[in-house]
Amino acid sequence: MMKTKSLLSLVATIFIFGIMNLTSVWAADKVLNLDSALKLIKAAQEEAIAINVPMVVTIVDKGGDMIAQQRMDDALLVSIEVSFNKAYSAIAVKLPTDTIGELSQPGAMLYGLQT
Repeated sequence: MMKTKSLLSLVATIFIFGIMNLTSVWAADKVLNLDSALKLIKAAQEEAIAINVPMVVTIVDKGGDMIAQQRMDDALLVSIEVSFNKAYSAIAVKLPTDTIGELSQPGAMLYGLQT
């Protein structure tokens, strides 16, 4: 269960920015701690460089507490808060943020969640 919750927070943090398949970086360590979080951030930043999109990457634990966050040069300042909120939302609701987005549209089950 911890692996799934940690993976959800990872997915929420980086999937929204189009970064795929970083689970192999995390899976090598089997535990989400500062060392593995920094490896994930490095891998995400390498992908961000490849797609030419500076970003903020945030890794949270199963309780939604931040383990690590880094802002790349030229990443939007608002991305600091957005990155954390996406990671926290995914772990708190136990869904990827793209699914939360769909479910929080007018008339959907989680409409108004953002307020």
